[in-house]
Amino acid sequence: MKLTDQDRAILRLLQQDATMTLQALADEVGLSQASVWRRLQGLEKGGAIRGRVALVDPDTVGVPVCVLTSLTIRDHAAETRAAFEAFVKSREEIMECYAVSGSYDYMLMVRVEDVAAYEAFLMNHVLGNPVVASAASAFTLRRLKYTTAVPL
Repeated sequence: MKLTDQDRAILRLLQQDATMTLQALADEVGLSQASVWRRLQGLEKGGAIRGRVALVDPDTVGVPVCVLTSLTIRDHAAETRAAFEAFVKSREEIMECYAVSGSYDYMLMVRVEDVAAYEAFLMNHVLGNPVVASAASAFTLRRLKYTTAVPL
């Protein structure tokens, strides 16, 4: 998708505050409200804007423990990968999952209420999954940076 400077400006503003009104966006980027609305429709249709959500603080809602879990699967057959991907999508504890290069096949970002909850999740669901061969966990100590803003 080819983005104009105005499109990028709109996206930057929305990444800071998705509740901005059309008028506020128009004022900030120097376009009419109608022009901003058309651009937003194009950005949504083109897939640049996938959705608008509220960012919830994990500590405040009771899931302060963040664990980075690296894992390998038993083999790389299409059925194995599909089964693992279905498992990932079914577990709300898994907030992010990446297929990675290197010693592991996948990297998960998991959020739970405490260490005991992570142990239960790891033993019962991750290592108990027949397609998972092994896993290694790293508990985060503190978050130094967090953003959902894509660099534009």
